[in-house]
Amino acid sequence: MYGIEKDLRAREAKAGERFARRQEGAIPVLEEIKARLGELDPEKPASGVLPKSPLGKAVRYALNQWEYVRAYAEDGKCEIDQNLVENALRPTCVGKKNWLFIGSPGAGWRSAVIYTMIINCQKRGINPIDWLTDVFQRLPTTTHPNAAQLLPSNWKKQPA
Repeated sequence: MYGIEKDLRAREAKAGERFARRQEGAIPVLEEIKARLGELDPEKPASGVLPKSPLGKAVRYALNQWEYVRAYAEDGKCEIDQNLVENALRPTCVGKKNWLFIGSPGAGWRSAVIYTMIINCQKRGINPIDWLTDVFQRLPTTTHPNAAQLLPSNWKKQPA
């Protein structure tokens, strides 16, 4: 299934193509996995798997979560896993030890806001330095009703 996803990412496939390819390639694999889980289900005496054993717990967990496991194959917009999100959070997780003693609660809050804005810029393909430079120049003359225009989601660089 990850091979399918790798190919889809390499071709920058859209949701419709991703859905079709998953129906063709991933659904049969998922059905095989579910069939094997059904054979190992500890609630079936013939399985020979003890309910409180690590395998029994894992099988029951997988069966209880099955609709979520299969959900990614039913929607071409869904990812197979959360790796993209985890990779985006990694710099913050690595850095939090360094930021443990940031100075004060107020400084921590302001730092979190700035990091959030910078990540939003990066996600939208905006150079954070360009955004910060422009926003800091415009802030003194911006009125409260127009402040939302300076957010990365709404920002348009002013001509020099």
